[in-house]
Amino acid sequence: MSRPVVAVLSLVMLGSAPSTPTRGGAPGTDSVAAAWKARAELASKRLESAGLDACDRAVEMAFKSAEVSTKGGKRMFALRLEIEGQAMQVAWGYNGQKLADFSIVTLPPRWFTRQEVSQKTLTVLPADFDCALDLCPNAPLASAPCPGE
Repeated sequence: MSRPVVAVLSLVMLGSAPSTPTRGGAPGTDSVAAAWKARAELASKRLESAGLDACDRAVEMAFKSAEVSTKGGKRMFALRLEIEGQAMQVAWGYNGQKLADFSIVTLPPRWFTRQEVSQKTLTVLPADFDCALDLCPNAPLASAPCPGE
């Protein structure tokens, strides 16, 4: 039985030849597209509520406007997390219905990432803001912290 070889090409794919990005989820009825669409809808609802700090608001805005592109059978879901004009971009890549990789595409100066050795959650600490962004590289649609923590 042959196993597919997965190459981490996220950074190359996002900046390479034209593909057609869409917003809010990929078209179709597959489970990945449906899950990202549901997360975009949840983000819209959360943005209507009060009490979000700058980081929570950035996360919800990013999921609401996730950019999806497909090239060569690989589908990328990119999020732009922006706070007061400073933005980082992250992306999750899928081969078919399977999550294949996670990439940090851009990170503003003086923002840094932290991940405890025993944890799955990646915490982003933006300089000059009193908040933190928690991302789950192996479960992009999960609420932070990552499942099992």
